[in-house]
Amino acid sequence: MGYDRNTLVNFGLVKPVAGYHDVVVHGNGRGFFEPGRVNEAGVGFSLGDVHPSHIAEAIRNNPSYSGGAVRLVSCHTAWLHGNEVVDLPRGAAGPLRAAEEGARVGDPALHHPAAQEIANELGVPVMAPTHKVGVSPLRGPGQVPRIADNGYWRIFLPMAK
Repeated sequence: MGYDRNTLVNFGLVKPVAGYHDVVVHGNGRGFFEPGRVNEAGVGFSLGDVHPSHIAEAIRNNPSYSGGAVRLVSCHTAWLHGNEVVDLPRGAAGPLRAAEEGARVGDPALHHPAAQEIANELGVPVMAPTHKVGVSPLRGPGQVPRIADNGYWRIFLPMAK
């Protein structure tokens, strides 16, 4: 989503994964997205954060999306930096952020990684990277995206509301 060089390179060169609809958009560790930083005419616009619900709406409205699983080729969307998902003891209901127990200051606005928010909104599994992700503009099409800093892909299932 967007027309900046990095988005277009990733979109054009990423190898698809069977059963997943790829969404290429900038992501940040605060749980938000930052779609293309240059519009179609080559004009820059504000770097404001975009909530995952807006990205879910754009996915839903994409004519090539058939309603199946989604792969976010979007940096940091499987993790809220500084607020790792932890399992709390004593039978706590599912994983919660340490921040929800008052352990951290400066919480991000979201309670879950962006990928979890998208899974919840769309009601489908979402695969997303924990760290920076991308491909090389020099290696041509069909590349498996690489995740930096020993990151990995996580799969998020929709949670009941």
